[in-house]
Amino acid sequence: MKEALTRSGLGITAGLGLLIVVASFFVSAGNWNIDEVIYFLGADALAARGSFIVENGYETYEHPNLRILFLVAGPNGLAPQYPIGTAVLGAPFLALMGLRGLVVLSAISAAISLLLTYRIAKQLFSSDAVALTSVLILFACSFYLEFAFGTGAHALSVLAVLAALTFAIQAVQNSQNWPALFSGLILGLGVLIRLDVILLLPAIGFYVLLFSARPVSHIALGALGLVPSLVAGSVANHFKFGTWNPLSYGQSGGGTDIAGHIPAIIVVIVALLICIGLRHVTWRPAYRWGVLAAFAGLIALGLIGISPLARLIEGLYLLLIDIRGINDTRQGMEPLQDGVRIFFGQEKKALAQSLPWLGLLAVLLMQPWRQNRAPYLLILVAAGIWVLPFALRSWHGGFGTNMRYFLPMVPLLCILFASLFIQLVTDSNTPNRALRMGVLGGILVTTSWALLHPNGYASAGQQLSHWVFLSVIGLVLASVAIPKVKQVLAVTTCFALGVGLTNSGLRDLTLSQQHRAKNAAYGEVLSQLPRPNAFVSSFAPLSFQSRREDGLILAPTTLHDVVDPAFMETLLQDGYHLYVSAPDMDAFLASHPQFRLADTQPEFPDPDMAELVLSGG
Repeated sequence: MKEALTRSGLGITAGLGLLIVVASFFVSAGNWNIDEVIYFLGADALAARGSFIVENGYETYEHPNLRILFLVAGPNGLAPQYPIGTAVLGAPFLALMGLRGLVVLSAISAAISLLLTYRIAKQLFSSDAVALTSVLILFACSFYLEFAFGTGAHALSVLAVLAALTFAIQAVQNSQNWPALFSGLILGLGVLIRLDVILLLPAIGFYVLLFSARPVSHIALGALGLVPSLVAGSVANHFKFGTWNPLSYGQSGGGTDIAGHIPAIIVVIVALLICIGLRHVTWRPAYRWGVLAAFAGLIALGLIGISPLARLIEGLYLLLIDIRGINDTRQGMEPLQDGVRIFFGQEKKALAQSLPWLGLLAVLLMQPWRQNRAPYLLILVAAGIWVLPFALRSWHGGFGTNMRYFLPMVPLLCILFASLFIQLVTDSNTPNRALRMGVLGGILVTTSWALLHPNGYASAGQQLSHWVFLSVIGLVLASVAIPKVKQVLAVTTCFALGVGLTNSGLRDLTLSQQHRAKNAAYGEVLSQLPRPNAFVSSFAPLSFQSRREDGLILAPTTLHDVVDPAFMETLLQDGYHLYVSAPDMDAFLASHPQFRLADTQPEFPDPDMAELVLSGG
């Protein structure tokens, strides 16, 4: 029976992965945002010219407005700020299939990550039911699928995190050395994809220090495995930016300045020392009151304004629990009624607003950890460290519908949730029919709320999800005193899964695909305009300019700046067609009398776009 369940679980997981890969050939092959454009430019430069340098006319004009946001003017020209891994892996796919090749690469990564999620769940909890439940929740009730069909690096970074982690777990559980080396090697490769993958390193270190029979050899071999990628990153960054720092973006910003993370580093060091002390301590239920008291004390200190503790607590609340209170005064942050916020046109959600079923994790404070101490600590420490630098800066990620920076932790949280959920359903003896009705109820209520509420899915994601999350926590607390509440808790948790499926699994994916399809369609139309040309416009549709020597993309040097009008004049004098998107074109022309609208305007997909010429021309 157990072998049959294992085969069935693996078969379902493999089938879902295959479905993702097949779907990648039919979904939209458009970019989501400027980040994905930069990833594309890096991969395309490598595919077309075997170089990490992006052209965009910089060799001819060397003007800062040709340095699109997240491109860095280095010693050899313009280079993407991001590590080289995505370009190296994406270039062959791009050469074969164009932009769709990057979608297929993400889909393959996502499919393999489903299998790794299943494997890690089996490693940690030795349960096929937990493993399969983890995969199903990740697939359907999270925002995972949105990035399975992306053109950026998020799916690849998830793959790197899970692969490094599964080898680390194998090394500790089997007291083997070679998996530790492989874990370090894969972690290093992950850092060449996204720098935040390095955040997994201290979590693996904690796990090894607490539970490995060979902590010294495992840490040494893991560190050795990191070396090749760090060397490659150093060499690449020296070529791109003129620095030997393997963890550099080549410019300020992006969270790569070590000085900006001193508080987080101190917290990690203190936690490391605590972990060394805890190696010989056995968790007991009575300890939870001390833990709760410590948390309450930290929160109290934060509430009275002790910084950076206050910043950390505020950031954790905003990014994990309720994003509506975020303090971002930039244009594009739109307040709606009832405190709902729109983020650059998107229905942004904190992690628990995307995944309200996370409320069940409150069970961890209410029950002894027994034999699950190692997996609980591993997942909680990994997630805590990953969130820390973002929380200290309250950085929500800007344009988007979810906390995409936390995506590599979502599979681990699904595993942790699945272990608690299976235990809850077993202990409460809740009928399967009631569980199914709970999920269906969550789907129906969320859909009805979105259709009837003036703020639609923005309210469903930020308000309804928030109250469902808090309701699950409340029932967890009540179930301690009233055991019969456990059945209600199980059904409510399934309701939360239905809410997550609707708000994240379906809504986020739908919005992403619509936006990508729009950008792809815009790009197709804009690519037919007369050349040579230069665009002052949204970046996402403009990837077609990459291989054109007579096609330029202009951008302000900062988000609060404008493109230099004198440079625009120069391009017009050099024979370029200039296509500008401005929300108020009349105001733009009034403040820049040297320009006027061209007598004959092309049909633009963007109503704010127009072709400009010199007033004297």
